[in-house]
Amino acid sequence: MTSRQQPSPPPHAESYAQPHAESGSEPHAPSRPSAGRRRRASAAAAAAAAVPGGAVRNGFGTLGAGAVEPAAESLLESGAFGGLGGLARVVDLLAARAGEQDAEAAYPYQGVEVVHESGLAGATIGRRYDGPGAGLADTVRVLRELGSGDPSVALITAGTLLFHAEQARTDRWGDQLYQAVLADAEHGSAPVGLLCARPGAEPQVTAAADPDGGRMLNGRRSGVVGSEALGWLLLRALPEPADAPPADHTGPVTARQPASPEPDLFLVPADSPGLSVDPTADPVGLRAAAPHDVLVDRVAVPPDAAAARLEPGQQALSRAWRALALPAIFLGAARSAREALLSAVRPTGRRERELLVAVGELDARLGAAEDALDALAAAVDRGRPDAIARCGAAGALALRNATAIGSLAARTAGPDGVSRTHPLERHLRDLLAARLYLPDESATLATAGANALNLG
Repeated sequence: MTSRQQPSPPPHAESYAQPHAESGSEPHAPSRPSAGRRRRASAAAAAAAAVPGGAVRNGFGTLGAGAVEPAAESLLESGAFGGLGGLARVVDLLAARAGEQDAEAAYPYQGVEVVHESGLAGATIGRRYDGPGAGLADTVRVLRELGSGDPSVALITAGTLLFHAEQARTDRWGDQLYQAVLADAEHGSAPVGLLCARPGAEPQVTAAADPDGGRMLNGRRSGVVGSEALGWLLLRALPEPADAPPADHTGPVTARQPASPEPDLFLVPADSPGLSVDPTADPVGLRAAAPHDVLVDRVAVPPDAAAARLEPGQQALSRAWRALALPAIFLGAARSAREALLSAVRPTGRRERELLVAVGELDARLGAAEDALDALAAAVDRGRPDAIARCGAAGALALRNATAIGSLAARTAGPDGVSRTHPLERHLRDLLAARLYLPDESATLATAGANALNLG
């Protein structure tokens, strides 16, 4: 899916840190997604290359049925993706262009491609698909590091990582459809549009029954992260009134009826006819994440494009992954704010004590938040139910700490902290915009309080 600008990503990641010129106007009319982006022929060929036992061979290995495997050991420590040194090189490449892309609100094509080429975007693909099978602890660490380089790229990557991780745990999508996602990723970056601004809002897309057994989708999905260049898009849709199940009037008068039917979740190629981007977003921070609205106009989806319903335990685990993975991005951005502060000021003269106190607080907040997320993520990987229940509140407090770190760093830096020529100002804006993509903090903490008091 494309939008206002369509700069071509370079053929090699080595050119990523080189300056480049952007050209072309930026029309404000909705644009059509690029039909040439998807590799449907490759997906069909891979699907035809069946191997014994009903599995399918593709670039990630063998795709087939099987039990959900336990979380892998730390991949970064074992040297996967080039180990910690390889991750550091990716972060350096992202940081080299983050400021320019923020200033232009330009989609980070090259950064997304660098992450893809490193293998990090596929880190959570399940091991039964011959993927790395990264657990939550590794995912938190990867996203925190990517967030320190460019949180917009990290946010786009997070949607793909969370999507693959959920599939590895739940088999939510059929093998044929999921194999098409893997086949696309084999030929280049094909981010999955899972994340959007204001999560939890009522879906603005409706699904009507199609004569062929599929669905016809209409409406708008607001604030889709990475909307300009997605490979696949997840759409939550409510059944149209004519298709909604009738209310149950057979029970007693006091029986509670649901306020609205539960939405279905559909996975569609981002170049599907009827999908277009309305490039109107102009956020204060995370500007390169391209969180534009996606217009959905009579998008036909087949029956197998609908996700299977998750059991309550699976839902809780998916919420736990998201609750830790997304704040990790912004702890990375907060660490970059700390580094920018240290580059802007030195502990000399009458401000020496002020600076020492501020840096001490920054490090205390940052270390406590990082340690809390790391410990909880490792406990979730080990299957501890008490850890899963605490993830929402821990993530909310981690984001609160990250935002406080950015504000304190900017305030301590003085004029540099609010100068458009200094990175601190960008880090602060990114941290302020982070709340758009996480559940409401008060609701999260209220749920944690209810659970503690056995009111849930």
